[in-house]
Amino acid sequence: MPARAQLVCAAGEAPLDPRVAREAAHWMMRVHPSAQPDDDERQACLQWRASHAQHELAWQRVQQLDKTFGIIPAELGKATLGRPPARQRRETVKKIFLLLTLAPASMLAYQQLPVAAWRAAHRTSTAERRSVQLADGTRVQMNTNTAFDVNYTQAERLLILHEGELLIVTAPDTAAAARPFRVETADGFLRAIGTRFTVKRIAAWSDVAVLEGAVEARARNDAQHKRILTAEHQLRFSAAGLAETQALSAHGAAWVDGILAADNGRLADFTAELARYRRGWLECDPAVADLRISGTFQLDDTDRILRALAHTLPVRVVYRTRYWATIGPA
Repeated sequence: MPARAQLVCAAGEAPLDPRVAREAAHWMMRVHPSAQPDDDERQACLQWRASHAQHELAWQRVQQLDKTFGIIPAELGKATLGRPPARQRRETVKKIFLLLTLAPASMLAYQQLPVAAWRAAHRTSTAERRSVQLADGTRVQMNTNTAFDVNYTQAERLLILHEGELLIVTAPDTAAAARPFRVETADGFLRAIGTRFTVKRIAAWSDVAVLEGAVEARARNDAQHKRILTAEHQLRFSAAGLAETQALSAHGAAWVDGILAADNGRLADFTAELARYRRGWLECDPAVADLRISGTFQLDDTDRILRALAHTLPVRVVYRTRYWATIGPA
């Protein structure tokens, strides 16, 4: 798998001059595609960027902020609405300015999906879930931020998961000679044996959980060791090897029904999982990271989940912006 993109704003990098940050915010409002800028405005922005290294640095950061958080209102470029109200423009400029000057480097430094994921035939965005039926009748449920490709040949049916999470219900092969159904991730290979199972690829490992049937698992760099995983079992694996088999989590595939479940889990782990379904930046203060949480939550409204946390735990949610929230002590 290709290496991930380098961080645009590295930790320890000198902060932006507030004046430059404010100018970058104004330029972003003027030349964002949704604002329908003319050639003169685009040229003036290019000249501003080229006039000083700090200008270009600020521009790169503000571009990244918009890509990550969607900070420019969608209504900005709708001709039927005319120019956005002055108050809306001022609030958006202020939001951009605050993110540029106050956001920690770790927040601005997003991790980009592998190039193959952007080119994948099947993709979902943040908070999107979708169902796909493959040519042989196999059904695939896609979770948030997921990308995969399909490669069916005369020898095998191969699904390549680049990133994200899938629930796969395999169908009998319709070809004259039955072909094995395989799944490949950056960490290894799975072979389905008449089954319903989930596979997840996040960070530097993959998870597989079998709901029905069985799955054979093998790590990418350990061809000598394979393991048959039967129903009601799961395991994690990296390219180096397979971890111990465990009993299936009771709520492992709850996301298919739009539910995020926790069973006496750490708040920090719950927050990290919730962040996958929420656009922007969500973090858990270390002071409350070890609090325990149980319950089931509807993923279609992550703000409601955050409000529920504040009612059931000794925490409060602080919003720096709509897209930047921290769970901290009450």
